[in-house]
Amino acid sequence: MVEHGSRFGAHLRKLRVQRGIGLRKLAMTIGISPTYLSMVEQGKMPPPAERQVVALAKVLGQDKDVFLAMAGRIPSDLPA
Repeated sequence: MVEHGSRFGAHLRKLRVQRGIGLRKLAMTIGISPTYLSMVEQGKMPPPAERQVVALAKVLGQDKDVFLAMAGRIPSDLPA
């Protein structure tokens, strides 16, 4: 999980910076604290829950399934 989290966080930060989106603005947009988002980007905290990862993908123009996989999350809409 830590490995997924650190790769996810680094990729997330890269995309956010490329798009010129501030950390606080992105965090507020998806409903998490800026401190938590910063720690995710640094690989110090695991990626957020599925709902927030999907929201991040949408804001950053990424495929939600790829983003979920990078975050180590299994989409809830997959059949059992």
